Amino acid sequence: MQEIYGDFLKYNLWANTLIAERAMLLTDLQFEQPIRSSFPSVRATLLHIWDAEVIWHKRLQGESLNTFPSRHFVGGRQAVIKGLTDHSRQFMDFIHQQAPAWFGSTIHYDTTSGKAFYQPAWQILHHCMNHSTYHRGQVITLLRQLGMETVPQTDYIHYLRVG
Repeated sequence: MQEIYGDFLKYNLWANTLIAERAMLLTDLQFEQPIRSSFPSVRATLLHIWDAEVIWHKRLQGESLNTFPSRHFVGGRQAVIKGLTDHSRQFMDFIHQQAPAWFGSTIHYDTTSGKAFYQPAWQILHHCMNHSTYHRGQVITLLRQLGMETVPQTDYIHYLRVG
């Protein structure tokens, strides 16, 4: 499992970096432009991905947050993108440092609303990476709606093929 999830976190960093590179091509106005979606802009969607990755990373480290990290975040496009990609690298590094047995260990965490749960680390990782993949797809749709004709291919199989 260590090899599988280590690679999945490496893929996550790769995909988040591709999305970040495209988002940097937007103007600040486009980055924050309201568009009907799960989250109201590219900025809000990237912040949601970043929030979720931070929250799950902290839970895996034994810390449960009671608020979303972006709640008081005021940074612009570059700060959002740097924060997301820097954290994706930190998360990947954390996973690469874990012993094989850790992936099957039970993690206790509280949700942001305070409800307690217990799950194996590997299930949490699987959920978190699936969640990021889902919302990256939404970012790609938002980029297209903003007129971007060339969007990145972020499928896991593409990552494996381009190595």
